[in-house]
Amino acid sequence: MFEKQYKIDSGMCDLEGKLSPYGFFWLLNDIMEKNANSYGLGTDYHLARDLAWILVSYDVHIYDTVKNGDTVIAGTLPYAFKKMYGFRKYRFKDKNGNVLLKGKAKFVLVNIKTKALVKPPLDMLDKFTDAKKEPASLLFERIRLKKETVIESKTLTIGEDLIDVNGHVNNANYIKLATALIDHDITLPKRVRIEYKKEVFSNEQITVNLFEDSQTLKYISIMRDDACCAEIVFEAASWDNETNSV
Repeated sequence: MFEKQYKIDSGMCDLEGKLSPYGFFWLLNDIMEKNANSYGLGTDYHLARDLAWILVSYDVHIYDTVKNGDTVIAGTLPYAFKKMYGFRKYRFKDKNGNVLLKGKAKFVLVNIKTKALVKPPLDMLDKFTDAKKEPASLLFERIRLKKETVIESKTLTIGEDLIDVNGHVNNANYIKLATALIDHDITLPKRVRIEYKKEVFSNEQITVNLFEDSQTLKYISIMRDDACCAEIVFEAASWDNETNSV
């Protein structure tokens, strides 16, 4: 597993000095990019071939609070590839080896000019030396939003501060948008699931809708007109039969 040590600073934390959900997801992004670069498969490699890995889903379990000044050892592993899809596992630990986070992600390879889905070529797969050699996938539970009652809605215009090098809203910033509508008691959820459906660009107007199924679950959709751009579930309760081992 590829690992990198991070020192948490205040810019990634909430008002209480705790690493925010956005901070956790920023680390997921960064460690993935660092790992891709270590294989020689960074942004330049993909852009030269008109390719990009588009994030489809995250399923992340958060086990403990991280505070300003703490050290996090973030790790990721390209698990396997199947058809046009790639799968990753993640594990964060503290400096004593205690697990802080476990997660998985699903990506799809896209031709950025034609928008067609593409099977990764063999020369690319050969560079992912840690991945399984046979086609394999990780299972993801489908998000089914409970849309009977809207608890709160917020409409806003996307600013350039949310946009990444690819020209659209960075996937970690979807979490930032969603958590603006979440009560303080679930600010650090135990589990976060998110499905990315459509890109969002600078100056576009979106509506963030909060739905609630119970006291322990928050369902959120990010909409652009009638198009759903992302669906997110925050879970405050503990869970049983954890299967996402790394």
